[in-house]
Amino acid sequence: MIYSDEIATYIGAGKTFTAMTGSPYSPKLSGRLIQLKLVVYGSSVAALVEGLVAKVESSKWGVPIHVATAGAGLRTAPAFPIPVGIQNCDAPVTTGVQITAEIKNVTADTPVTVEATLIGVFEG
Repeated sequence: MIYSDEIATYIGAGKTFTAMTGSPYSPKLSGRLIQLKLVVYGSSVAALVEGLVAKVESSKWGVPIHVATAGAGLRTAPAFPIPVGIQNCDAPVTTGVQITAEIKNVTADTPVTVEATLIGVFEG
């Protein structure tokens, strides 16, 4: 069975890796994490969304998995869509073995009102 679930969310402007709300996350079924999706948005027209990188880690993996996307700057008109960051992967997951999620803004500017949702696609 393939299913998706919200791993974590984020509202902030941090430029170093910061734990996402909802982290750590425990998968609903044992199986595989096969994809990460990073959905990014701004909550106001003053939002400054440039680049974001999310990182997930588990004690079952030897390395973290990263997913990134780039914004279109200020969310004023015309507000261009922010592409969903997608990273295919193949990592084992076990119910009860936690996955941690962190995120950071990647920009020389000061990020404003950046929001994100990290979705995991699992096969179990």
